[in-house]
Amino acid sequence: MKKLSILAVSVSLALAGCGSDSDSSSSSEVESGSQPKTFTVFDGYIENALVSVCETEALINCEEIGNTDVNGDIDIPSDKVGFIKAEVIAGVSKDSDSTGFVTSGYTMAGDVDTPVVNPFTTIATLDPTISLDTLAAEIGVSTEALASDYIESNDSGTHLLARTVTKKLAENSSTTEIVAVAKAAQGKIEELENEGADLSEVDLTVDVAEDGTVTVEEAEFVSDARSFLERTVDGKPLQLYLTSLDLHYKSEGSSPTTFSNGSMTEGDEVFTYTIEENSLTVAEENFTTHFFYISPELALSVADSDNLNELYAHTTSALDAGPGKWEDSAWLDGFTTYFIADDSDTPDADAVMAKFEFGAENVVISEVGVEETQTLPYSLVDGGILIDFPESDNDLHLYPLVSDGTVDIWFDAVKESYSVQVSEEGLATSILADWVGQDVVGQTMPFQGTWVIDPQSNNENEVLMFNFLSNGQYVHTEFDVERADNEVSGMEWGTYDIDGGLLKVSGIYDQNGETGLSDFYGGEGLQFSLRQDGKWVIKTPDDVEITTFVKAESNGLYGTWGNKNLTVHDEDMMLFTFFPDGSYIHNEVYQDSLDESGAEWGTISIDPATNRATVSIIEDRNGSSGLTDFEAGDDGQEIYFEVSGDTLTLTVTEFQDGELVTESFELYRQ
Repeated sequence: MKKLSILAVSVSLALAGCGSDSDSSSSSEVESGSQPKTFTVFDGYIENALVSVCETEALINCEEIGNTDVNGDIDIPSDKVGFIKAEVIAGVSKDSDSTGFVTSGYTMAGDVDTPVVNPFTTIATLDPTISLDTLAAEIGVSTEALASDYIESNDSGTHLLARTVTKKLAENSSTTEIVAVAKAAQGKIEELENEGADLSEVDLTVDVAEDGTVTVEEAEFVSDARSFLERTVDGKPLQLYLTSLDLHYKSEGSSPTTFSNGSMTEGDEVFTYTIEENSLTVAEENFTTHFFYISPELALSVADSDNLNELYAHTTSALDAGPGKWEDSAWLDGFTTYFIADDSDTPDADAVMAKFEFGAENVVISEVGVEETQTLPYSLVDGGILIDFPESDNDLHLYPLVSDGTVDIWFDAVKESYSVQVSEEGLATSILADWVGQDVVGQTMPFQGTWVIDPQSNNENEVLMFNFLSNGQYVHTEFDVERADNEVSGMEWGTYDIDGGLLKVSGIYDQNGETGLSDFYGGEGLQFSLRQDGKWVIKTPDDVEITTFVKAESNGLYGTWGNKNLTVHDEDMMLFTFFPDGSYIHNEVYQDSLDESGAEWGTISIDPATNRATVSIIEDRNGSSGLTDFEAGDDGQEIYFEVSGDTLTLTVTEFQDGELVTESFELYRQ
């Protein structure tokens, strides 16, 4: 493979990202790693929980393995010993029992001998005096029920018990209190079972008195758009209120709405509606809004129709009925909240997010994306928090409207506008991203990842792909057998920045001429939107959608792999992207040998018994780099792929100076 061989360059790039203490090794034989074991993290299935293996039950001296997939699964090498730690992160992790991101972070635990990590294994792991057997006996259930995948087996009783226990984990309750709550909850569950209740539609509310007395009450389980919207009270549809939180539409107020059997009433008007995958569509109004946060008291959704990125609150009381008032301000001392509001009076929302840290007399305000902080005086005036900015027209006078204990909606009497308030930074970040798809400092935004041309579009390219990396760099790859005028197959590599609805780019390496984004280098930017159906859309300056992309699958081998600890200043780059149809893209740029840099497109199949890959090149635009050496398969040069969580180990046997040499190195999910 000459200068850009897998061994000569890819290993050095990977090692540069991993540090000198990498596990890479050299030998004359292919290394055979231990077969992974699949673990499942759930109360509902938890996606994007950060999983580590730790030395002790105290969850210290831990080695990160990776993140769980959409089914809560993660593969852990079978030679790992110790205890499993699964960090469920607010604004990052998702629970299949609810819509959107987890709102409060918590940790679950288990041991490597049991392939499940759930609230019950957590109690048994973190408290050395408790085992699953003793916990089951205390609660009054079987050990098998606590250690099983009760979701897969449709055990709605144990599932309801787990949801109830998880709420206490998120509150950092003591083990003693959690066990007491579990015991009381199980009693209520058995009572409901005897009454013939459908436990899949039931939630439990728990109150623990100061003396430790636990009270458990039945509630309706609200988990998605349908269960939120189509509730009834005394046999009649529950009246909800729809309010735009965009500043431009503040005069519209709150609209009373009900939903029942496909008929939506809004005032005196009746419309037809459908609900699909948490998206509400009203056909007569050409209106679709996607729900991304739901609780029994309020829900948030973003329109995906005429008013793109219009944020709506759905509440059980009207927001324009008049604000509440705070009786005193003592509770504010030491209180922190994240303020999210629209700062534009045009139909296009310009949402801002700021951290408010209150002291006894002053509040420190840190706006995301702005380095400077402001320390300003505040006071309680007429029951609202008045924050005195140096410029009087920027003052805030905030009043409470609604709260579900996690998300609050406040009213600013100065602008007569609404704000969303949350205490968890991760949740605040996810709300902002869902609203406007905006980049937030220090956070992974939905824009990042690998995007491929929408299969439903009319684009004729065989390959059209963008990789937007966490370090602020992007890679564009395009292959088309029949090229249009001035279009060249290959790749380009550059940096990107998000400015509202504009994608601004600059170039590092360009192999494909006028193809790609090179026309926008240093310019005003490419207009785009992130639609609420999860698609990325490139638009014309007059807001017409022209090209649509979808996120590529990232699970198991599928997805994009590259080096660890990427920075925006990286001068060399290597990526592999694998797709479910068996195709792959290899991108590599090595500044010392640009004639061997570029993109490669081919197919790959992996023997599940040996992990050996068979390669076929479709189009090669990077010379002898990439997987070219392994296409023949009969000259002793071989490559093996093994995935463990978010780590891909490549074991390569390749000619160096006329001799076959075997080495291994690691790539990481991007």
